[in-house]
This record gives sequence, C-alpha cells and structure tokens, in this order.
Amino acid sequence: MKINLSFIYLILLFACEPRPINPQDNLQTITAKIDGIDFKASLDPNDPKDFEEIVTNQVTFSSGLGFVLAIAGADFSLEDAAVADIRLILIGPELTGLKPGTVINSRGTDSEPPYTSLMAAGGTTKKLLNEENAYVADTDDFGDIEVIITAFDTTARRMSGTFEFTAIDPDNDVTVNVTEGEFKNISW
Repeated sequence: MKINLSFIYLILLFACEPRPINPQDNLQTITAKIDGIDFKASLDPNDPKDFEEIVTNQVTFSSGLGFVLAIAGADFSLEDAAVADIRLILIGPELTGLKPGTVINSRGTDSEPPYTSLMAAGGTTKKLLNEENAYVADTDDFGDIEVIITAFDTTARRMSGTFEFTAIDPDNDVTVNVTEGEFKNISW
C-alpha cells in the first residue's frame, strides 16, 4: 500500500506544479506558399520591440447587421521582393457564430449589411526591390477562396484556421496561387 500511495503522491506533486508559460502560445502567425514560395508573418504581443507584421481589424455592425474581420500579414524576408503580403477578409452575420470546422468558400466583398451568410475574400501584393508592384491580386471579382476555422475562442478572442485562394491581378494579367495557408492565434 505504501508504494501505491507514494506513487500517487509523486504524480500529484508533479501534476500540480506550475508549468512555465510557453511564449509561443501568444505568437500570432500567418504562413502560406505564394506560388510555391514560403511566406511567414508573425507578431509576438509580449515583445514591444517586435515589428508588427500582422494587423487585424474587426467591425461589428449594430442591430445584428453582421461583421467584417480583416487579417493581414507582411513578410519582409523574401529574396526577390521588398515585401509581400496576404490579406483575408471574413464577413458574416455573427462573428461569435464561427466554430472549429466552419468552412467559408463563398467569395465576395461587394455586398453591404445586413450580412446573412458567411463570405471570404483574399488578396496578396508583392512589391519588388525597386518599389514597383509585381502584382496586386485579389479574389474580389475573380478567383476562388476557402477558409476553414480550426480554433475559435470567444473568451480569449483568438482564432486559427487554414486557407487557400487563387487571386487575380487583371491589370497585369497575373494569377497568384496561395496554398497551404494557416493563421494561428489571431486576436480579434
């Protein structure tokens, strides 16, 4: 009996010991491949020196008209460009109605409130080293998009998900494929 109680005591002792906070838990990231090239943007809200590479903006309309949530990230580490960005816009009737497993594949941003269904839009811009745009492509009028919510916490106001889209720049006749996209711990 002593062995069993000692074993249980050790388990309780170590199980109740405070665990260090993982600094990666608060790290917000957006990763993807833009035409096969790795893209990464991150933001550590606990590091005041961290350059903000992720920006979110949420608008909730009064009287139940819906929400618009924009998520944008920039990557300054590409060899052939000064910067590239990825933008996602989620639109719908109620932000807190999102749940893990929610799939959004209706493209559109032209509608006005009230929003009665979920919609998404995606975009990407690549600015070359000489400061000219290689493209400014989006899914507004052409292309397609799929966003899947993988985690959604209304208390912490954090969400995660995966995405992919094909964006078009009609002015430069460019099609851009964004694949293997993932956003993690995005605060809203």
